[in-house]
This record gives sequence, C-alpha cells and structure tokens, in this order.
Amino acid sequence: MYSILFPSVMILIGLLTLGEYLFEINFGIDEFLFKEETRATATSDPGRMSPITAFCFILSGISLMLLYRNKAFQMFQLLSLAVFALALLTLIGYAYAVNDFQGGMASFTKMAIHTSVAFVFLSVGMLFSKSDKGIMSIFTNDGIAGITTRKLLPVIIFTPLILGWLRLIGQQAGYYGTELGVALFSFITILILMTVVFVISGTLLSIDRKRKNAEKHLKEFEHFFNNSNDLSCIANMEGYFEIINPQFVNVLGYSEKELLEHPYFYFIHPDNLDTTTQEMGKANDGGNILNFINRYRKKDGSYLWLEWHSTFNPITGKVYAIARDITERKKAEEQLFIANKELESYILQLAESEEKFRMVLDSAQIGAWDLNLVIDTAWRSILHDQIFGYENLLPEWGYEIFIKHVIPEDREYVKQRFEEAYSKGRFSMECRIKRANDNTIRWISAQGLAYKNEKGELTKMMGIVIDINDRKNSEHELEVITAKLKEAQALAKMGNWDSNLVTNTDAWSDEAFKILGLDPNTTIPSPDTYFSCIHPNDLAFVKEKVSEVFATLKGNTYNYRIKRKDGTIIHALSQSNMDFDENNNPTRFFGIIQDITEIKNAEEKLIEINKELESFSYSVSHDLRAPLRAINGYAQILNEDYGKKLDQEGMRILETIRSNATKMGTLIDDLLAFSRLGRKEIQKTEVDMDKLIESVINEMNKSITHKAEINTANLHKVKADYRLLHQVMFNLVSNAIKYSSKGENPVVRISSEEKNGDIVFSVNDNGAGFDMQYADKLFGVFQRLHSHEEFKGTGVGLAIVQRIITKHGGKVWAEGIVNKGVTFHFSLTKN
Repeated sequence: MYSILFPSVMILIGLLTLGEYLFEINFGIDEFLFKEETRATATSDPGRMSPITAFCFILSGISLMLLYRNKAFQMFQLLSLAVFALALLTLIGYAYAVNDFQGGMASFTKMAIHTSVAFVFLSVGMLFSKSDKGIMSIFTNDGIAGITTRKLLPVIIFTPLILGWLRLIGQQAGYYGTELGVALFSFITILILMTVVFVISGTLLSIDRKRKNAEKHLKEFEHFFNNSNDLSCIANMEGYFEIINPQFVNVLGYSEKELLEHPYFYFIHPDNLDTTTQEMGKANDGGNILNFINRYRKKDGSYLWLEWHSTFNPITGKVYAIARDITERKKAEEQLFIANKELESYILQLAESEEKFRMVLDSAQIGAWDLNLVIDTAWRSILHDQIFGYENLLPEWGYEIFIKHVIPEDREYVKQRFEEAYSKGRFSMECRIKRANDNTIRWISAQGLAYKNEKGELTKMMGIVIDINDRKNSEHELEVITAKLKEAQALAKMGNWDSNLVTNTDAWSDEAFKILGLDPNTTIPSPDTYFSCIHPNDLAFVKEKVSEVFATLKGNTYNYRIKRKDGTIIHALSQSNMDFDENNNPTRFFGIIQDITEIKNAEEKLIEINKELESFSYSVSHDLRAPLRAINGYAQILNEDYGKKLDQEGMRILETIRSNATKMGTLIDDLLAFSRLGRKEIQKTEVDMDKLIESVINEMNKSITHKAEINTANLHKVKADYRLLHQVMFNLVSNAIKYSSKGENPVVRISSEEKNGDIVFSVNDNGAGFDMQYADKLFGVFQRLHSHEEFKGTGVGLAIVQRIITKHGGKVWAEGIVNKGVTFHFSLTKN
C-alpha cells in the first residue's frame, strides 16, 4: 500500500505546484509546507518549490511506482537517470553560480542545494535497488567491466567539476584570461584522464594475465581430471554429482546424464548407506577431510568396492572427491583371509596329529594347560589363571597349587580322577574351587589327556578348564522349578503333554501319566497310547475334538471320561493349542489334562441338593396358598357382614389383613415361578430379539399403565429359549418402567452389542438408580433396595432373571447411580 501511497503524494504535490505556476493559482500548498516566508531568495512566490523541483517530484514518484514492476524497468531506469541528471545539473549550477541552469526562470524559486543533494541520493538509491539489472549491473559486476566502471566513473564525474571550479576561481582572481584558463583546463583534464587510463589498463593487463594463467591451470586440471584412472567428481551436499570425469561412465557403465540425474546414494550398496551418510554428515559438523570405503552398483547390477578420498570446501559448499576401484584388492584380501583360515586349520590339524595342542580359546572362555609331572610345572593360558582368580599369569603353577584351590569337600574326588588318568589315559571331572581374588566358590570342569614315557611312567598331562558356575546354578534352579512344577501339578491334579509334529515325538509329565493310570517307566507316550485310555463311549468325541484342532489350527477345551487299566473311571478336562513356524505350518501340538472327578462329583451333588430344595420350595409355597385363601375369604366375609359395625380402626386392621394376605399370595406365586425354573429344560431356537421386544412391549402396555418412552436399537439375534428370554426382558423392562415412573420424562433404552464372542444386551433407565456398594444384593431372592411403600414388588423378579441367564450359560450384572438411573446387562454366547 505504501509503495503506491507515497509516490502518489509526490506526484500530486509536483503536479499541483506546476499548476500553480502555469495557471497562477494558489492552492495553499506553500503555506501548508512553510508557515513563514523564506528570505533566502527574492522570488515572486516565497516558500514555493521551484518548477524544476516539482518536476523532479513527479519523475521520482512515477519511478517509485514502477520500482516493483519488472516489465516497466526500462522506464524506471530512464526516469531515475533523469532525476539524477536534473539534480546534478542544479548542483553544478550552484558550484559555478550559473542561474540559467534553473531553466532561466529567475523570477521563480530555485531548487535548494540540499534538495538537489537529496534528489541525487534518492535517484542513486533507486538505481541501486535494482543493482542486478540495467546500467547498475555493470557498475556492481565483479568482472572487468565492473572494475573499469567503478574506477573511471568517479574520475569522469569529479575531475571536470573540480578542474572547472578551480579554473573559474583563478580566472575570477585575474591570474589568467579565458583562453589560458580553457587551455589549462583541457591540458590537466587530458593529463588526468591519460593517467587514469594507463592505471586502469595496467589493472586490466594484470587481470588478463591472471585469467590466462587460470585458463592454463584449468586446462591442465581438465586434462588431469578427464584422463585420470580414478573416478573424480564434484558433488553438492544435497546428494547429487555436479561434475564427473569420464572414468565414472567407463567404470560404472551408466551414461553421464544418468549419473548426474540420480542422487549418488541411489548407486550405493544398501549395507554401506549408513556409513556413507555418517561420513557426509561430518562435513556439516565442520570436518574437511572425508575418507571412507563403500560399494557402488554398476549398470549390470554388480558392485564395485571404491575407496574415497574427499575434501569439503565450506566456502563453496561442495565436496571434491577421488575414488579408486579397490575391488581386486578386496578380492585379494578375501582370498588371503581364506588362505589364513586354511593355514590356521592346517596348523591345528598338525598340532592334533602330534598331540601337542595349545587351546587358547578366550572367546569360548576355555583355559588351556600343559602339566609336566616330572618337575611339577605347567604352561597355562592367561584365561586358565583368570578362572582361578588371578589377573595375570603366576610365575609358577603345578599340581600342588591346583589342589590347594579345590575346596576340601571335593579334594578326594579330584585325586581319584587323577588316579584314573594313570590307567585310562584321559580324565574328566567337575569340582569346586576357591578363587584367589575374592574367595568365592565356583564350579569348574576339567578335561585332559595323560601321557606316559617308554617305561610306562606318567610324565605329562594336558587339557582344558572351563568355569561352569553359571551352568551349575541354572541346573540347580531348573531342578527347583521342575520340582515345584511337579508339586503344583500334583496339587491341581493337572498334567501336560507336548507333541513335536516335526520329529513325531511325544512327551508327557509325570502327572499326565498318573491321570491316565500309566507307568512312565514302561509306557512310551504316543497318540495311540492316549486314545487307548479314553472311555469307549467318549472315544469318538475325543478324536473329533483332536481333529478339530488340526482342521481349524485353533486350540479347544473339552470334557470326557478316562477308563484306567484297573477299571477306574474318572472325569478329565483337556485344553490344547498349537505352535507354528514362520510359514504358518504347525510344528507343535501341546496342552494340559486335568482330573476333574472331584469337581464333577461336587456338581452332581449340588444339582441333587438344588432339586430337593426346589421341590421343597414348591411344596411349601403350594401348601401355603390354602391358608392364605381362607384368611382372605374370611376377611372378605367379615367386611361384608360386619363392616358397618366396625369402627375406623377396625376397618383399617381388616384392610391391613387383606392387603398383607394379597401380598403374601403374590410372594408365593413368584416363589412358585422361581421354583419351576429349576425343573424347566431349556429348548434353544433362533430368537429374533426385535420381535420379542415388540411382543414384550405390547403385553406390557395391556397390563401396566405407564408414561415411559421405550427406545430400542437393532438387536442381535441369539439362540435361546424363547419363553424364558421373554420372561427376562419382561422383568427387566417392567422393572425399568417402575423405577423411572416418578421422573418427569422416564426413558427406557434397550440395546445389544457383540463383545469378546458374546452378545451383551442392556436395558437402561433414568430412574431412581442404586448405590453400587449394594450391587451384590440385587439378584437375591426377596432382596430389595427400596421400601414397598416407595416401589411395590416382591424381590423375586431379578432373581428369576439371574436364574434364567445362568441356565443359558450367561452372566447378568448391573451398573447404577443414585437418582440417575440403572443399566442391567446380560450376556449370551454367540453360538
């Protein structure tokens, strides 16, 4: 905005001022800019800028408007030069006291000297704002043209001005006349300009010599660069080659265009990318020398080993690199490595054939020793002494030093092993030693050979020693864990089995043998052995379950009976699963087997007890109905025949008797319904829950007056007993309506979702709710969280819900907040 506003103001002021001069109109600009008249110059309009100043205002304003318009650059440059010329002309006029330079308008205000200086700086500034274009690009150029211009221009501008001013001063002082003054001015001007020309020519000659020298070196470099047998290049830090020599094309097989278009990381072997990136990253961290080795891919797909020597120039930001093909050297190194390995193998074979081996295997943590029994001294590896707790090799070592390290409890055993070496020629033992540095007790394993002389005398022993303390500790821990596992399996009457499908081998735990009634010492575990222990009536079922695992590749759980060899029949539970290899092929079939006979017997006893309890409840409930009918009937007769003779208190007592008798009757009816559930067999069919809920709501609308809004979502279908599930939903929905009836806008929501393989149904209301600390009392018979006066009921409805859902193998639970409602959930298996 300002790039238009300020230039527009300048143009407007200039045009208005020129208008004042041309049409002799006073717009008041003079008084606005200057409150007092200037006394510097006697003019017709004191304080008003001169016409030439106004013209410069217009030209400068137009030039500033064109500053950011590239298409109008030539006009911008021309107008800026015009402002510079007019301002410079005015300054020369002041220097030489020439009034005609103001346009011969003596009666008008002149351009002030400081205004002229300001316009000079403004025009030069505008020109320099586009220093990369037009005539200013010549002045700012770093080449010969720029150097020449910067040296000549000041001389050309200031030499005539200074000499002309000096000539005028001398002439006015009477030192010489006009002719001599002009002659002196011309002579001195020529002399100065010639001097400047020769100085500049010398500078240009020096530059030209340096250029020719640089061209010579450049040609030599190009010859060296292009004819080098190494790969030479210049690369940038963005990951691209900028210049490559022909050897790149010759060695790698790509065209120059392909090499320059792709990032150089494109050609590097994947295993060398990290190393190369790290080396190039050193340049960003201030490193100048970059030396590394990597592999480059040729166009035919093969790889070459290249050894790079690079230099990073922080000024140019470029990497100057030379790479040498060292593929043959690498192959030679590999062949040398193989040859060394073969030589080492040959030396080891030679040592074994001569029975003179020195086993220095630090990587395996093995110490080697060679004991001369004649003089009782031994050669050892450093690791040998370190195993015994010494940082460095001891000056001496022998049998006596060794036996002192063995703890007293193991010394007799060690001596026996050494004595066996006399007869057998070899020995192997494990014992405990006390280390010298920390006095810790550690297990070691020692193995070796014994050598006799021609007289049959034992003269030498040699072998190895290994610290096996960690292994011994692990073995001990494994023994403890195994013992605990056996104890746990025995307590739980649970065994495990494992079949390796790759090697066709089977393994059973001791408890598994015990459950099957087999002897682990005489029985080979196998599928056939297992099937032979299954009760004949359950064998087909068990085989079907095993086949199911191999068909679905998923584990399962099943109950069955086992018939032992002694005729004992027990109940068992098996859980099985599978492991797979990386191709998803089964490799292992494993699982557990548990004796659940006691659990089954307890379940059967519990079922029998429940049946007896249900029968008793039914009988008691049925027998109570007759006395209740009598109480209710006689109360009715008493009311009809003697109601008029009873006072108010008598009528209240009579009504209380009838009300409680009715309530007792309802309790008995609910108790009978609860008892009948235990005897009902479940008949599962596919139940459309949407239609079931519709039936429940229709039935409820006929029997209950309510104002609740009942919302249902699309409910899942399930396999269940339709009549029993109808009773569940009726109880839950009526319960929700009852406990939300005292609210202003009671709402009941019914929904379902699939969760963890089950279908979970939810009935939610916004009614009275309950305190979650009493949640365990909700489903008990006759358990109520609210008084009968507050909400009527018997406390049996939710107990019926729980019994029905439990008979279906599901669960029921509730979540509530006091005065904010409750949500009842129950789950049924999907299948």
